[in-house]
Amino acid sequence: MLSDSERGVVLDVGQGRDKQSAKALLQRIMGQMQGEIQTVTTEMWKAYISCVTELLPHATLIHDRFHLVQYLNKAIDRVRRREVKQHEVLKQSRYELLKNAENRTANQEEIFQAIQKSNLQVSIAWKLREDFKAIFRCGSFAEAKQYLTLWIESVKRLVKCETQHP
Repeated sequence: MLSDSERGVVLDVGQGRDKQSAKALLQRIMGQMQGEIQTVTTEMWKAYISCVTELLPHATLIHDRFHLVQYLNKAIDRVRRREVKQHEVLKQSRYELLKNAENRTANQEEIFQAIQKSNLQVSIAWKLREDFKAIFRCGSFAEAKQYLTLWIESVKRLVKCETQHP
């Protein structure tokens, strides 16, 4: 699906998730708008990225928030699955860690708080995801870029620390 985020309208819809389908969809729209397209927001699907960089080489490519956070959610769940065998508090806790605070039930919030108090690796993974989500509250591209750089450095420090002291 191609949409204009500024106007909030769908421009066109295509079938398939392969490079050929994505390319055909982009080419149908490009004749009308090619000079106007400055940024393209897409998920991290290789076919989409490839088409955008090939057909719109001067456009800025942005990965959408939903799929970035989804990727981090998968990482949190992998850490939880790894730790669940050693920590009873993590049993049946998947959704407590993945839901936003405002969507948790009272029972889920209680379980979530117990997990956070346990100071497990999954708590650290959850905190990193929450820290990452703050990038979307930055007021400018420059601020977001600086924040992302700091976030990446903090992740690298944590990973280095974990690999040196398991």
